Parts: sequence; structure tokens; C-alpha cells
Amino acid sequence: MAGRQVDVMDYSEAEGNGSDERRESDWEEVGRMHRDKKEASRKRKKKGCVSSNGTESEEDEGKEPKIRLLNVVVRFEGEGGVKKMDPLKLTKIIREKVGEVKYARILGDGNLLVGCNNEVQMEKAKKMSCVGKIKIVRVGEKRSGGSKGVIYGIPLTVNMKELVENLRMKNRSVKSAVRMTRGVEKVETESVLVEFETKEVPKEVYYGFMRYSIRDYVPKPMRCYKCQEFGHMANVCKGKRRCARCSGDHEYGKCGEEVRPKCCNCGGNHSVAFWGCEVMKKEVKVQQIKLKENISYVEAVKRTEQEKTNQSGESGRSPRKEGKKWEEKKKIVTFIAGVINATAEVRSKTERIQIIVKAAIHHLDMAGLKWEEVRDELSVQSSQETTCIG
Repeated sequence: MAGRQVDVMDYSEAEGNGSDERRESDWEEVGRMHRDKKEASRKRKKKGCVSSNGTESEEDEGKEPKIRLLNVVVRFEGEGGVKKMDPLKLTKIIREKVGEVKYARILGDGNLLVGCNNEVQMEKAKKMSCVGKIKIVRVGEKRSGGSKGVIYGIPLTVNMKELVENLRMKNRSVKSAVRMTRGVEKVETESVLVEFETKEVPKEVYYGFMRYSIRDYVPKPMRCYKCQEFGHMANVCKGKRRCARCSGDHEYGKCGEEVRPKCCNCGGNHSVAFWGCEVMKKEVKVQQIKLKENISYVEAVKRTEQEKTNQSGESGRSPRKEGKKWEEKKKIVTFIAGVINATAEVRSKTERIQIIVKAAIHHLDMAGLKWEEVRDELSVQSSQETTCIG
């Protein structure tokens, strides 16, 4: 019996002097331990807490099994979607076409988010063509998590499907790749948007032997195509209609031939889509913070303003003023400086007036102003001053 082992307990003849009573008690203890261990293992397996090699892990105990989110987004034709539909009527339609789902939520743009219980319900949702009389444009699975990055210098001859297959050889987290475009004509570029399953974008990827650095993808700021302000969409806008090119109250592209571009957000001589616009730069910063911190748009705006305040406080200078008033004042200063510079050596009064009017038309957006009108106005003012003195 010397050296005999049973599980974690050691039984030797020297221990207990061979007492049968002691041995029987020990065996009962061993049996109890085995039963407890078996019961614990059964409970863990029931919860799905079994490691990849089939054995139970203490680290896995108590953890919830990973569950795939079965959410679909139903997108509707036109603006508004199902915003004005009776919620109970909408519930009845979903129950008839999909079944007893977990939940449904109307999104801010009027589209519908449906949380399904299983794959069968997802397939039923994807086959829907309308909700009541509202036509469905597309039903797609809502993706959660993941990240996006941009790689540059991919030749236009490279097929995106082959690119994904090659990228996945060294990085299995690559999900998809889409070639990016520019302009209204959507001209293809050598930049490629890559989507990853991981929450963080890797620093680099490999296409064959070629190594490509990756930059975080920053989405284009959301701009309303009605009032041209940022942070909301046209279907929920309560502002006035403004042209994105000249700020006029008309549709885009109906400005006229002689109308100069004017940004309705900052007042500058450019359209609202100009990336050099101060307001646009601020919105890009908001998008960067929103993406990096994974917070809402409103929180990102607050964070941007706070950073701006902190920076101005550290430098001891007041922040630069932005907006229409600032731009208007800057125009006046530019106008005055231009007039002084252009009329420094001009002696003729008429020529000076003509130069001033041309500068006003260019810098102060006073198209249609005639130099004769200014001359006549000056004459009237001069005569009034003479009468008062007399």
C-alpha cells in the first residue's frame, strides 16, 4: 500500500496504522469530491464555459457565452420613413411578417431597427418589400464593433476581391475593402477603405510582400442639404433653405452665372463643402473625437469646445472669433486696405471713386453698384454740409 495515490489524497500504511475505519472515511471523502467536481463541470458545460480544447477553465467560469447580435436595419424610400406611423400598427405588421421579435426602434432618419431572436426571423425581415404602404429600399444586417482604416497607393488595376483575399493571408481580421472616390463624378482613386473585425485599426497590412501603413478612417461630417448646417439631416431640418454654393434661397445649381461662391456657415468666398473652411475643419475635429472616444455627436462637440477653451487658457490669448460677424469685419478691413493701396498715387477724384466701387463689388459682394451713384451721393452730402455751415 505504500506509495499508493488516489486523486489528490495520499494513503499509506504508515498513515493511520492501517485502520480500516480511517480508510473507509477517506474513501467517502474522495467520492464526495468526485461528485462535486462532476456537478460543477456539468453546470459549466451547460453555460457554455468550456475552453477550445474541450476542458473546463477556471478563467471561463462565470463568463457569459458570446452571442451574435441579430439586428437588421430596414431602410425606406423617401424621407420620414415610418416616423408618423402608429407604433401599435407598426408592431402588428412586424409580428405578422417577422414574428415575435426582441424589440424594434424607429431611428432618427425614419428607418427601422429590428432586433431578431434567430436567423429565421432575420431572413424573414430581409424578404420584406414594404411596411404598410411605405416601400422598403433595403434591409441589411446591422454591424456592431469593428473599425475602418484607409490605405493609399493601391493601383486602379487591383481587384478589390483579390485584395481582400491577399490581405487576409496575414491579417484574418480584414472583412472588406472598397475603393474610395472623389468629386460628384465619383472618380476612383488609389485610396482604399478597409474594414476590420477588431475594434482598433492595425498599424499596417501586407499585400503580397508590399507593406502598407494604415490611417484611421474619419467619416465626412454630416451636413444638412437644406440649411447647410452640420450635425443633422434634411429630413429633420426646421431651418431655411440655403444654397450650398452661394447661400441663396434656391436649389443647388441655380445660382446664375455671375454669382460668386459664398459659404453660409463662415461667410467666406467658397462653398460650404470647401475643406479649408474653418467651420468644416471644426466638424472634422468633432468626427475624429467621436470616432476615437466612441461617443455621441453632441458629446464630441462639447469635448471639442472644451479643448478649444483649455488651449486658449493655456496660451493666455482669447480664442479667435468665428462666424459671420468676424468674416464681415475681415471683409471691410480687406476692402479698406485694398482701396488705400490702389489709390495711393491716383490724383483724379473720378478714378479714385471708380477704384473704390470696383473693390466694393469684389470684396463686399456689392454687385450692380455704379460709380456714378457713389459720385452723386457724395455730391448730395457735400451740398448738405455746405448748407449747414452757411
